[in-house]
Formats: sequence, C-alpha cells, structure tokens
Amino acid sequence: MRKIAPLIQTLVCYLFIILFIYAAVSKLIDSENFQIQLTQSPLLSVYAEFIVNTIVISIGIVIALLLQVSKRTLQQ
Repeated sequence: MRKIAPLIQTLVCYLFIILFIYAAVSKLIDSENFQIQLTQSPLLSVYAEFIVNTIVISIGIVIALLLQVSKRTLQQ
C-alpha cells in the first residue's frame, strides 16, 4: 500500500496538470466565443475582455506550472 500511494499522488497531479492546460488552451483557441459568452453575464459583462485575456488563461497556465513544480519537489 505504501508503494501505491506515491504513484496515485503522481497520477492525480498529472491529471490536474492536463486538466488546467486543456482548459486554458481551449479558452485561448476559442477566446472570441468565450468572451461573447462572458458578455452575456450581467455581472461579468463589463470585465469580459480583462477576464478572458488575463485571469482565465494566465491563471490556468500558472496553476499547471505550479502543480508541476510542486510535483517535482514532492518527489525529492
């Protein structure tokens, strides 16, 4: 059981990395459609362009990079 726990932890970490990279890249590829959908929201319509360009894409990639760094530090 002790040998399986690090393997599961590494697998989950890789799956989260893939998830965040996929979400950021899909929003980057279809950013125009994503921005149109955000402008339809009554709370986010004013900040739609800012949210698309900075928050969603950059934070998704930063989280994936931080997961990769934390995975490496956990293995050492």
